[in-house]
Amino acid sequence: MDHRKRRCGKALRALGRWLACAGVRTPGKWAGTSLLLACAVAVSTPAWAAIAAVQANSSCPAAPVGTLSVPFTQAQTAGNLNFIAIGWIDTPRTIRSVTDSKGNLYVPATVVKTGPNSYFQVIYYAKNIVAAAANANSVKVTFDAPVYNLDVRIAEYSGLSTTNALDVTASASGTGTSTDSGAATTTNANDLLVGTNKVENSTTGAGSGFTQQLLTVDGDILERRTVSATGSYHATAPQDVSGAWIMQLVAFRAAGSPAGGDTQAPTAPSGLSATVTAGTPVNLSWTASTDNVGVTAYRVERCQGASCSSFAQVAMASGTTYSDTGLAPTSSYTYRVSAIDAAGNVSGTSTFTLTTPAITYVQGSYALNLNVNSLATTYLQAQLAGDLNVVAVAWDDPTAHVNSVTDSIGNTYTLAVGPTSSGGIYTQSIYYAKNIAAAGALANTVTVAFNVNVDPDVRIAEYSGLDPTTPLDKTASAAGSGTTASAGPVTTTSANEVIVGAAYFAGLSTGAGSGYTLRLQSDPELNMLEDQIVSSIAAYSATAPQDASDLWVMSMATFRAADTQAPTAPTGLTASATSSSQIDLSWTASTDNVAVTGYKIERCTGSSCTTFAEIGTPTSASYSDTGLAAATTYRYRVRATDANTNLSAYSAIVTIATAAAGGDTQAPTAPSGLIVLASSSTEVDLAWTGSTDNVGVTAYLLERCAGASCTLASPEIASPTVTTFNNTGLTPATTYKYRVRARDAANNLSTYSNTVTTVTPASSPDCD
Repeated sequence: MDHRKRRCGKALRALGRWLACAGVRTPGKWAGTSLLLACAVAVSTPAWAAIAAVQANSSCPAAPVGTLSVPFTQAQTAGNLNFIAIGWIDTPRTIRSVTDSKGNLYVPATVVKTGPNSYFQVIYYAKNIVAAAANANSVKVTFDAPVYNLDVRIAEYSGLSTTNALDVTASASGTGTSTDSGAATTTNANDLLVGTNKVENSTTGAGSGFTQQLLTVDGDILERRTVSATGSYHATAPQDVSGAWIMQLVAFRAAGSPAGGDTQAPTAPSGLSATVTAGTPVNLSWTASTDNVGVTAYRVERCQGASCSSFAQVAMASGTTYSDTGLAPTSSYTYRVSAIDAAGNVSGTSTFTLTTPAITYVQGSYALNLNVNSLATTYLQAQLAGDLNVVAVAWDDPTAHVNSVTDSIGNTYTLAVGPTSSGGIYTQSIYYAKNIAAAGALANTVTVAFNVNVDPDVRIAEYSGLDPTTPLDKTASAAGSGTTASAGPVTTTSANEVIVGAAYFAGLSTGAGSGYTLRLQSDPELNMLEDQIVSSIAAYSATAPQDASDLWVMSMATFRAADTQAPTAPTGLTASATSSSQIDLSWTASTDNVAVTGYKIERCTGSSCTTFAEIGTPTSASYSDTGLAAATTYRYRVRATDANTNLSAYSAIVTIATAAAGGDTQAPTAPSGLIVLASSSTEVDLAWTGSTDNVGVTAYLLERCAGASCTLASPEIASPTVTTFNNTGLTPATTYKYRVRARDAANNLSTYSNTVTTVTPASSPDCD
């Protein structure tokens, strides 16, 4: 299937303009030049009674990508709903995560729908989103590998339920000139219907009753409609030429819809565990959750560091297992898993902490050809800066030689061992590049050039956790005949190393040698690359079997692990407030077995804050933090790093406040008359009489605690600038206490208001 030519044909019909297209898709990569296309966006925002389309955007890159971000270009309003449609043409790839810059939770509204000609589409949504400024929030879709013809459409809608948004869905696929989702029977009178398709040619407009909101250059539509009565509805749209299609429909409930829908969260997953073996992914597994309706996905989150707390989503798994790759060696990671149902109800979490091995095999690839003087091989996944590339090169002419080994991003390749020949025919060498530069998926191609035409075989591999300066330790290479190839023994000089072996056979490889893991076999020659990760100084040899007694060449190279010793923790951290907007820090320098290269300064705001963020990376033992708020309390901590990014433990925390601005020391009056306006099973609405101040009140600090005998204390749960607040996401049948105080521009705080206590009602039973 020529996806690039199909894209161009669709662009001509969709945009009505001529585009020049070049190149065709070949397995695993694009051949020819890249074509860069942007998506056309047409957004209309009519003001419907209670539901409105706020904005939409899309992106559909021409080249295959594994990750794609699409921004919301306008400001976003808290409580609205984000809608994400993801379509592609490829194999059934796994979507690892759908996230955004603001931490909204995206859950699948539909399962991945498969259509003819390897077409795929799925819809995600996030309800009750947080506010964001224009261009401050981007949706990021991440796959397990690059996909072709990716088309991501995003939209924001207002006026929808913040608790039970999803009503019903429908999905269908086929071929022809009409795309139709099939029937979805709504259970709620006031619904927003959103339809999206993925088509082979080009959609020419919205279906009956729908309004076109977006049409991408790929010819895929985003359309919407509001309805005011329950019934059976379809999303349809015409396609200009008969072809493959997928159409999906999702119905969302309007805000203020009658109580109902699924509000019961699944049980928390249990028994989270992981297997961690050098050179392989981290394989997570857990016991399934249960739900009154049904679990639709598991959110897998990860953070790095011995005492980390900043979790980021890495996957939305459909089952009870997940394999995580691309991790740093000798690093501590904590995982947590929660269950999610179709209504977006989220369970509690199960957690597990592990440490990755010192050396890790990351990825590999190979290429072979006949009668050429150069051969290129591409790394399919993204590459990490500081890793090591190994290149095994074999050819059939001992009189020929390698002119150069280069790659797309300028890494320097050095001959480790060889060339070694057997029988006057088979020749092999191993090259390596240390401390490589980072590269995106499919962005780095290794090219081996020869002085004459040969029949070359090139195997490439990437490893993490190796010494970035002097990784090569020992080498060996031998040639002979028989059923077992052996490079001969070498004795390593450091405990933690990876031994890479490469065999070039006249016969066929039948697997890895004893103690080794097979990484690559260059079909149909079945020459191979293997490795063994060791943890002690000893004599090692790379061996490998072939199917019958014949000629062979066996080469091996051993590479040292990187420095894994962290610096000592900084001590004696002190701080001084030099003005209303600056705090100066200093500390006693750390030490390291190699060298300290810098420090990481972290800060949080508030006298008892715990959520620290990195604000600076000085190379010396002092730092000036500027641009701060007047009369504000800050907490600081610092840790050291070395050239291999080993991080020390944190210093002690120091707390200090900036000076007041302009001499305002008068606190506002206390808020009064705090009352509960309304209360539901998950929400408490509050109001109070405003404070007064000699300069001006800038915010109110609202505190909450749960339980009949709980004690109110900072930090606050919100800081509204008005005298009302709607506290959502609460637990049914639970006692809550509230109080509020005022703050002015100089951070003077009033005394507290009266305290109010309320009990949320029990939740309504689920309606199926």
